[in-house]
Amino acid sequence: MGKKRLIKRIIYGLLTMAIAAFICFTSTRTQDDHAGLGGNLIAFINNVFFGGMLSESEQSSILGVAGKLFGHFLLFSLDGLFALLFVYELDVKHRYLYAILFGLALSNLGEFIQLFSAGRVASFSDVLIDFMGFLLIPSFTYMHRKQKGL
Repeated sequence: MGKKRLIKRIIYGLLTMAIAAFICFTSTRTQDDHAGLGGNLIAFINNVFFGGMLSESEQSSILGVAGKLFGHFLLFSLDGLFALLFVYELDVKHRYLYAILFGLALSNLGEFIQLFSAGRVASFSDVLIDFMGFLLIPSFTYMHRKQKGL
């Protein structure tokens, strides 16, 4: 194995684990922590883009959708990308299966941690959103490679 490949493996592995650690950390945050941060952000968006015209229910709807999209789907997609790049550098059989199992375990772990966080609840739909986000980039890569015959 070349030095360049080893460096890439280390970087991709560290990025994968750093994002996974961030996901686990945010799962430990209480509902009040999330609401406070999200409330400040949505208030800023409301004032800047909507002139303060959004009602409380509209603000909470936007916050909920944004939280699912960014906090779950896109963050897990980014982790899926780095996990895919990491396993691509491995010389083991079924390397992509390891990335998928890692994504499934991380999706479940994040929700499991929420069982012990004040004001948070675990949700099977969140596990599905997380895992679908994780699989997004590896799935596109697999389909592209299959089409190209690589």
